[in-house]
Amino acid sequence: MSNSTLNIVDLCDEILLNILNKLNNLDVLYSCIGVNKKLDRLARDITFTQSINLVTTLSNEHHNSILDRFCLLILQRIQHNIEYFTLNSLSVDRILRIGNYSKLHKLSLVNLPIEMACHIFNVKMVIFIIHQTLNNLNDCICLLNGHLSQLHTLIVEIDWIRRTSMALNNTEIVSNLKCFSLISFRETIEYDTKIVPLLRHMSKLEKPTLSLIVDRRNSCIDGHHLVNDILSKMSHLHTFIFNIITNKVIIDEEFLPTRDNILCPLIEKGYNADCYTDYCTISNAQCHIYSLPFNLECMHMFTNKFPDGCVFVNVRHFAARLIWRPFEHEFLLKFLELFHY
Repeated sequence: MSNSTLNIVDLCDEILLNILNKLNNLDVLYSCIGVNKKLDRLARDITFTQSINLVTTLSNEHHNSILDRFCLLILQRIQHNIEYFTLNSLSVDRILRIGNYSKLHKLSLVNLPIEMACHIFNVKMVIFIIHQTLNNLNDCICLLNGHLSQLHTLIVEIDWIRRTSMALNNTEIVSNLKCFSLISFRETIEYDTKIVPLLRHMSKLEKPTLSLIVDRRNSCIDGHHLVNDILSKMSHLHTFIFNIITNKVIIDEEFLPTRDNILCPLIEKGYNADCYTDYCTISNAQCHIYSLPFNLECMHMFTNKFPDGCVFVNVRHFAARLIWRPFEHEFLLKFLELFHY
């Protein structure tokens, strides 16, 4: 039997594409473009050029040489296919200035200093989606006070929503938003004073997403509040995704609302939701209310109570914080059942 050697480029396009699909898009572009005609052609397929994430790759020690090659040799050949960029402070300014992205409609910015973000977006740009990680609510208001007249979607992850004296001056941008996501996993006491007024300006909002932990309120955030104080102000609304914990609610246990009372207004409006409550003399009451199906990837919990019948298949990060009641064996069994671990 004679020996034979098969070069990878001798494989058919279908098999090569299956192999390349196992790799990161940027790895495919960086490794294949300019190597030979066949790999070059396959790497420039829309499969690998529609969405470009430069954050993970540029986090290593060779980020300068990788970015140089991408900007000088690759970007010009694929820019007409790019619809979605994920960038950080190492790449955003250079990438946005050198290319002509006729199909770009989504821009995700990771850990970008707010000063840099405001500078970039003060340049006239057609940006429909921004996904930004911010330090506080001031940074969010700073973005909204910029020149983003065509902004369609704003996804904001805020480390800590603290007190702020900054005012929202550009209500035109806010009123034109169609999708707005506000996510924060540290307790805030600024829900009623800052977050609710901000949401009330978003009169044309079609899809709000809220994931919040609210501290020291005099009542639970329930269906009555969500429908009457927020959703009723949004005449274009068609989807509402929420995951809200009201923690350390300052009420007596006898006034803790029932599950039916919490959910009834939402159910009457056609929203599918669930909730649970708990009480402790040390930290008062708490209520966790969330939309179903639960599509968010992160969940926090301050109690060992779980609702029955819900499955959280999308959750990838779970944090349980409980100082006044131990996690029993039954809790762990319930956890495995609900989260499919």
